[in-house]
Amino acid sequence: MRKGLAVTLQIVVCVSLALFSLSLADTSYKESGFTYVHLDDNTVMVTGIDISVYPYPTDIAIPESLGGKTVVRIDDWALSNVGLNSVILPDTVVTIGTGAFHHNFSLHNVILSQSLKAIGDRAFEGCWDLRYVSLPDHLESIGEYAFFTSRTGWNVFIPDSVEQIGRYAFFNFYTVVFATAGSVGETYCGTSVPFVTLAEGDDETFLSDTIVLQVGSNDIVKQGKRIYELEKPLQIVNGRTMVPLSFLIDFLSDEKVLFEDDDDMLAYFAQEHGVLVTIGESMIYVNEIEYNYGQEVIIEDGEILVPIRIFESFVSEIRWHHTTKTIALIPIMEESFPLLDE
Repeated sequence: MRKGLAVTLQIVVCVSLALFSLSLADTSYKESGFTYVHLDDNTVMVTGIDISVYPYPTDIAIPESLGGKTVVRIDDWALSNVGLNSVILPDTVVTIGTGAFHHNFSLHNVILSQSLKAIGDRAFEGCWDLRYVSLPDHLESIGEYAFFTSRTGWNVFIPDSVEQIGRYAFFNFYTVVFATAGSVGETYCGTSVPFVTLAEGDDETFLSDTIVLQVGSNDIVKQGKRIYELEKPLQIVNGRTMVPLSFLIDFLSDEKVLFEDDDDMLAYFAQEHGVLVTIGESMIYVNEIEYNYGQEVIIEDGEILVPIRIFESFVSEIRWHHTTKTIALIPIMEESFPLLDE
């Protein structure tokens, strides 16, 4: 009898402790305009904001601690559709939950935690005005539709630490992914998302002005925006990527002069630059220097096409990605051309 009673009391005590622990985790607290709950490891998770403190629309900076405990997580859907303009996360945050900032339509600026490891599914989906986010170096996973905004694109620099990217994570018009060869970032792009290979020592700020083209597309993209539309899509002829000569001339200057010596030879002068081409010839003269790019200049539907390598005379570097057929024109830092200044 006593033994049975002791066992019963022991069970009651265990259940009571478990219920107390569960109620503690479920108890919501308020501080500094945020609601939060305690987690088992003596840290806290932000679960929402107090709209009387942060009226719509608003800018927020989440503190490193609430109730004397470290903030490590933003809960699922915690700050969804609450009218945020900008968000600063403390460097203590490790996880952003599913849909945490979902449908904050005017959200345009986000500073992520440098300790962030995981961004949940749909975390920033529908944040139409979000144009750029710097991903921290220790990030490990990016969920499905995490930055699915559809309205704007951007240059996405994916660190080597990332091990998983969910489908459509960056499914936006004119988004360009920058990552190292063989990385998860490259795998994510597949054969369609424009991809630029990062080299050792690349400066993210400098590369933000990279002009990106893709075979089969008429769009010229810089910083997530279409800055130019080609008369004919970029195409490959005899293994050489060909671009309309009109794009080069517009790239060099808003003011240009055309001189025609005969039906096949054309000379263009744009600012201090001169370009002379002959239809059917592979020799091209750029600033009076002769170049042979291994493919004749052709004319198609009235548009003169020249090898993309002609840009070697005007940019710092040209990078080609075979799988996605992406071409990146890396600018010369001290040079200024109309399209770079857009």
